[in-house]
Amino acid sequence: MNLADGATSASQFTIDFEDMEKKINEKTKMLVINNPHNPTGKLFTRQELEKLAEIAKTHNLIVIADEVYEFHVWDKNDMVRFASLPGMYEHTISIGSAGKAFSVTGWKLGWAVGPKQLLEPLKAIHQNCVFTCSSPTQMAIAEAFRLDWPKFLNDPKNSYLATGLSGELRGKRDKLAKMLEAGNFRPIIPDAGYFMLADYSHFKEGLKLASEADPDDFVFSRWLCREKKLAVIPPSAFYSSRAEKDKNSHMVRLCYFKKNETLDAAEVILNQLSHHIYMIHIRNCVQTNSNSKVTDEHNDSDMSSGADSSYGVLSLPFDDFDIMLTDLNEAELDKIGTAEGVKHLSDAIFSNPAYPVQGIIHGVHSRMMIPLIFQHYNNIGNPSYIPFCIQEQSTRVEVLISRVGSHYEHVNLLGMNALRKLKLNMDINWDQDTFELTKK
Repeated sequence: MNLADGATSASQFTIDFEDMEKKINEKTKMLVINNPHNPTGKLFTRQELEKLAEIAKTHNLIVIADEVYEFHVWDKNDMVRFASLPGMYEHTISIGSAGKAFSVTGWKLGWAVGPKQLLEPLKAIHQNCVFTCSSPTQMAIAEAFRLDWPKFLNDPKNSYLATGLSGELRGKRDKLAKMLEAGNFRPIIPDAGYFMLADYSHFKEGLKLASEADPDDFVFSRWLCREKKLAVIPPSAFYSSRAEKDKNSHMVRLCYFKKNETLDAAEVILNQLSHHIYMIHIRNCVQTNSNSKVTDEHNDSDMSSGADSSYGVLSLPFDDFDIMLTDLNEAELDKIGTAEGVKHLSDAIFSNPAYPVQGIIHGVHSRMMIPLIFQHYNNIGNPSYIPFCIQEQSTRVEVLISRVGSHYEHVNLLGMNALRKLKLNMDINWDQDTFELTKK
């Protein structure tokens, strides 16, 4: 399947039917359709399935309809079962999963539905592969269907299969999507299921992926797990040829069917990654637009095995940042207000249109807040997690403040020279977790 550049929904995945038919020859006997689709989360439309049915009938193919996520759609009427299409029941074996349907994935139990001429050979193969299933789990699933199926057909609001599971999944899907967007990923919103793809291309602009035999998404996934403690799956694993693996190595797959506590923990990590990419963008802006000499030491984030790519690795040396401030026009700053002066500082240093900055400090009436873009220029070790612990170190003031989500971030207040350049006084409101900057 193909996904257009900039796409944000799994429904935008498309099948190249012409290319698909070119791959069919006299040796082709079977067509396997996974709907809803893993890992993309796409739910095929009736029109797409009818086109696949036409191909199957033209070439007399047996169809395996893998529909294990059939109850994970937001509206049960959107799910078109392949065997229900005209003339396709006799060609189709439909596969279902008790583990997926009733959220008991540890129970390795499923079913196959189809015409006798297809199921008889299947049973002969099955008994030599699996031999037997767990009778207690079979009885439990049968009872679950007995209780829920009438509701599924006639009272969907009270049916676990119809709305209970999908309703819970939808809320978690939306939560993860917002988390990913905040972390500078581009989520591909799924139509169904409990997996979501996310494009991490923004990170690749400044990250130095290790030169390994694995595709980039394998390297990135390994780094996320080892260094940031966030587990994702590299989608290139679903492709066979190296060319296709490399073509699809700009995304990762995440599961959102998790406890809220797990999603909250992931949100903290994604927020940290957001700061990480801000530092990369800042570095790129400075190197592209500033006339000042900026050292490149520690500016590469190495994702080789075991490398620690914490904020310190991406920090801008304070002296270099201080040098850039000297290019500002003090006379011009004297003529404008505090907020305008702050924006002038922002525009003067970070004018790259690819990374627009709305202002170094966001104004809320007369109160000025330090945003993410200036956090953590000089992370030296791990400061004590005490709210508003002020540390004076040579020419800079570093303040540990509480941010949204009640986790602490190391903040550098542009250095004393920046405040002096803007002729600002800094007052900290200890009770409201804010900075107030006023003209001297």
